[in-house]
Amino acid sequence: GAGGIAVFCAKPVGVSALETLRDAGVPISSVITVSGEAEAELKNLTIELNTPFYSDLDLKVEDVASELLSHGPSAAMSISYPNRIPVTLLNQFPGGAFNFHPARLPQYRGCFPTFWPILKGDSEADYTMHIMEEGFDTGPVVDRETLQIEDGETGWSLYLRLVEALPNLICRNVGNVLAGRCHGQIQDEAKAEYFSNTLPHDGVVDWHWSGKQIGRFVRALYHPVFSGAKALINNIQVEILQI
Repeated sequence: GAGGIAVFCAKPVGVSALETLRDAGVPISSVITVSGEAEAELKNLTIELNTPFYSDLDLKVEDVASELLSHGPSAAMSISYPNRIPVTLLNQFPGGAFNFHPARLPQYRGCFPTFWPILKGDSEADYTMHIMEEGFDTGPVVDRETLQIEDGETGWSLYLRLVEALPNLICRNVGNVLAGRCHGQIQDEAKAEYFSNTLPHDGVVDWHWSGKQIGRFVRALYHPVFSGAKALINNIQVEILQI
């Protein structure tokens, strides 16, 4: 469609996705974000693209949805956008609405998606593109970009590598999105697991675990900004960055 894609995005990965779409010459009908670290950069990109920019919208308000649809988008993409997009709005994009989730689906729905494959000792991790519907991360899977998990990989290093792989996933599928030809495989509910935004064991190491398990836990939780794994040593809580 002439209106192109409505892009719901946040964080540096949202900037990367928008730059990828720009470089591929994809028409963008509007960019919708939230206030935070990437907001200014996203706004600058929309000025360059001459595209309407919105931040901190209440998508449940009918006039807000109408405003976004007034730009005539043919489809929507969501990249790390933290707010729920109402299904009534999702259903009004003629070519569909697609989310990019940095983990394998249906195994790793929900929060901390790069934490679980490391904790569970997986050999691979995915960035998954799926059709959006009412439930979080439940819609049919369109495509995935798969990476090998390296020895010594942390939750943070895996996330950065997945972000680097995201442009491949977008470029491979954006033609079909624009043409309204994107179809997905229905997820196998028998394999589905949803993880809420609480860390296992409250992020605290249990010294009864095996050394391997403790190592994976510490690596999975490593992040340069947020606090990582904790442990009680002589009743004092300390943060463990590396083992």
